Amino acid sequence: MALFGNALVCVVILRSRTMLKNSYNLMILALAFSDMFTGIPIGC
Repeated sequence: MALFGNALVCVVILRSRTMLKNSYNLMILALAFSDMFTGIPIGC
């Protein structure tokens, strides 16, 4: 679930070029991107 939600946030921000001009949205993008990869289990 975390992977899908964070991927959706990344897609929405990356598709809208005006959202990339705001520093708050860049921080949210970075947090969503890093959280997306911490939600993936490694070596189960």
